[in-house]
Amino acid sequence: MVASFRGQANALVRKSLVFQKRNSATNCCLLSAPIFFALLLLGIKIAINRVFLAGPEFSCGCQCLACYSVDVDCQQPKRCLPLRRSLQCGCQCLACYSVDTGLPYTGPGTVPGADDGLLTTGFCPSYYGFSCRAFDAKTCGSQYSDPLQSGYCAVVIPSSWPAAMQTPSNASRAGRYSLTPVNQQTPLVLPTSALTLTTAASLSQRLTKPLDMTKVAALANISYTLANGNTVVNGHKLSQIGLQLGTTAASQSNLYLENAFQSGTLFAIVPAATCAALNVTGPVPLAKFIEMAAAAAGLTPSQGANVSNFGVALSSISVTCSETAPQPLTATADLNAELYCGYQQARCGGSLNISDYSAAWDFSDTTVSNFHSSFYVNGTLEAKNQGPPNVLRMPGVLNMAVRGWWKHYGNGNFSAVELLGVMGMPKQNSKLSLDFSTILGPLFYTWVVQLLLPTFLQQLVYDKEKRLRMMMKMHGLKDGPYWVISYLWYLVLYLLYMVVFIVAGAAVGLELFVRTNLGVTIVFYFLFGNTMIAFAFMLSSLFSSARTVVVVGFVYIIASGLLGFLLFQPFMEKNASWLFFVEWVPAFGLYRGIWEISSYTFLGVYKGTPGLSFSNFGDVGNGMLAVWGIFIVEWFVFMGLGWYFEQVISSGTGVSKHPLFFLERFGYGQKRKAAEDHAIQMSARGLKGGPEINGLGGGREDVLAERMRIEVCPQHDLLWEQLTGREHLLFYGRLKGLTGKELQEQVELSLKGVNLWNNGVADKLSVVYLDEPSTGLDPASRRNLWEVVKANKAGRATILTTHSMEEAETLCDRLGIFVDGELVCIGAPKEITNRYAGYLVFTISVPESEEALARETVLAMSPNAKVSYSLAGTFKYELPTADVSLSQVFTAMSLAKQRMSVLDWGVANATLEEVFIKFARQIGAKSADQ
Repeated sequence: MVASFRGQANALVRKSLVFQKRNSATNCCLLSAPIFFALLLLGIKIAINRVFLAGPEFSCGCQCLACYSVDVDCQQPKRCLPLRRSLQCGCQCLACYSVDTGLPYTGPGTVPGADDGLLTTGFCPSYYGFSCRAFDAKTCGSQYSDPLQSGYCAVVIPSSWPAAMQTPSNASRAGRYSLTPVNQQTPLVLPTSALTLTTAASLSQRLTKPLDMTKVAALANISYTLANGNTVVNGHKLSQIGLQLGTTAASQSNLYLENAFQSGTLFAIVPAATCAALNVTGPVPLAKFIEMAAAAAGLTPSQGANVSNFGVALSSISVTCSETAPQPLTATADLNAELYCGYQQARCGGSLNISDYSAAWDFSDTTVSNFHSSFYVNGTLEAKNQGPPNVLRMPGVLNMAVRGWWKHYGNGNFSAVELLGVMGMPKQNSKLSLDFSTILGPLFYTWVVQLLLPTFLQQLVYDKEKRLRMMMKMHGLKDGPYWVISYLWYLVLYLLYMVVFIVAGAAVGLELFVRTNLGVTIVFYFLFGNTMIAFAFMLSSLFSSARTVVVVGFVYIIASGLLGFLLFQPFMEKNASWLFFVEWVPAFGLYRGIWEISSYTFLGVYKGTPGLSFSNFGDVGNGMLAVWGIFIVEWFVFMGLGWYFEQVISSGTGVSKHPLFFLERFGYGQKRKAAEDHAIQMSARGLKGGPEINGLGGGREDVLAERMRIEVCPQHDLLWEQLTGREHLLFYGRLKGLTGKELQEQVELSLKGVNLWNNGVADKLSVVYLDEPSTGLDPASRRNLWEVVKANKAGRATILTTHSMEEAETLCDRLGIFVDGELVCIGAPKEITNRYAGYLVFTISVPESEEALARETVLAMSPNAKVSYSLAGTFKYELPTADVSLSQVFTAMSLAKQRMSVLDWGVANATLEEVFIKFARQIGAKSADQ
């Protein structure tokens, strides 16, 4: 009798609870590990924010009270001027030179003695080689900030800026080596494709427009300090005069201050021949360029074209005139080929030259009533990390596309639909405070979340390595309850681990847990937890050593994290399609999911917004849903593979099956199965006169059913080291279906009498296997055990394996002797002794000088005597009973003592052990005597 599924599950749960109670200290350490890691990440976050991000460059700039040049000649202050609002006296250097260019600083207030001197403005331009030694922390704003600091300043009314286009440098522009000498400005090539070459040429020519100086008077109130953002800048007014700007400066993450006006790399993109008409050959102040354009248009200073009307700002900004060169194409494929050849590694025509384009346009699907244009920009300018993305300079490219279509088809005044400028949204003061735990997150969290995997693997393989799994199966435990209870136990442990991790992380303020939607967090980690447990079941079926599988588990965790961080993360940022197949490795799927969460969290910290939520799953490049789908599929696949491998791989859970065993129900392997069933029947019936198991003969199913009524006593102690003898008996008793009072009574009886088969338990057994049960016992305990076995032999078959012939003679009714795995004889102990031991064992010890007389005496008693031992006067002979009787031996020895000195002698019938040794020697096996 065995317990039902519920009973076996109950036995496993109780055993696991006791087992975990014994390991409470280890479990506490395991569950407290997430708290340690959360505190470690908090420490990293605090250290980085306080040490590396505490400088003034990561917050809005404040009024400078003491601005010094770092030039050696200006270390000593030469003049002190009262600062604005008379806050304190700051020192001004009289010789203001930039350490980068060696040129005098030409910004406001560098003239010695001026009331609005460098210090009185409160802005110390560090990018010109000056450093501020003292700040007024209460007076901050964009007017005191450099371009980096301005992003953290409060903006009540944002400035507007012209829609500048990203422009390649002159050295790398397409056509640089074919259209112009290398020392001249290269035209900006504008590749454009359409259905016909004529249409493409017309569209390409109309992408840019001539300057419109009729509205130049609007620039008078553009602002006073355009470059420094002192006031609201109406930069869109530059677009009103038809000025299309471009820049080589990388865009920033906001539009509060356009760094193109401070980088010194500003281009005025104009139609062909415009620069020559204006007689502009190099960089000139923006105000001067506008004045020259106005003069070329016939405007006089009184009509608003005087440079003084534009203020100092437009005079301090340099611009380079850059003409355009239309490049019409007739097919999208030609456009793609042209852009591909611009890549240096393409080596089109064997050339290694770089041919960069600002943009390219495809109007193949555009008609007079349908604007449908595809345009291309340089994707290498996108952000390559988890930081806030830079603003792509796309509005200018779109503006040019609409302008070309509008002008080509004659749709009227383009200024009615033109995008004049771009601007940011109003915002409050902010300070850079990055959660670097989100940067480390994908690597760090991938390691932490998987730390339970080696624990699961160790426990699963330990049961097989110590043969505990097989022992439980031989006591009736089925695979179903074992898998279900083990799975649920691991799931509970994992959930507790993750709850502690999430709560601890949120408690210490880790943004990854605080900002991410709780539902997303729960679903993601729940799905991965089930996948990891299923993966552990599958992986454990391939190993038989707990130590080995633990090492493999840790190597897998560490290697997968490093590979994800160093190798696959750059491709995740590009959303490479082939990563979908990599993510089928559970650790890489986990890494991708945590990377998605970390990316949204990083942006949330920077922008002050929530992290990843369900509404973000539709974002371009978001791979979270794919990861969830992979986890769900793997959940079932891994469990199925784990069960399959356990059936076909012999690793401590039973006899392995044929790899295609699951096809037997469809007729495959019926002959093989019939042969195996026939072998089982023959084995079950036993040898002649041997024990026979009632009811066998139906084949495999009968044997498997009967096994549930078999008791086993193995040679070695197949025990859980943390459980007591009583707890082992309780567990196996529950597996046998005992409950309540009956279970307790049987446990007590077994403990008192070492009687594992007493009363109710024994009555339910058909076969008992004893594998060298007395090994390691003292003589008294051995005798006690033998009495217990003999008292419970009735009514069942007891199969004993032993090397002790004394034990075999005492306990066995029939025995067989195996030598080198072969059965060499079988029968009752006395029958075997009589059949194979027809001799007397005679032993004699004499002085070495009388060894010859001893040999003569023995041969006189039995001419066929065989010596089996001879050393230093001691001889051991086998005397055939056909030659001599026991009485004749005594008579012969009485006479022999009169002729020689007999130190000791003895005679006895041959024992079963001597028969065993005789067989071993005859077959060639090594015996203990040899």
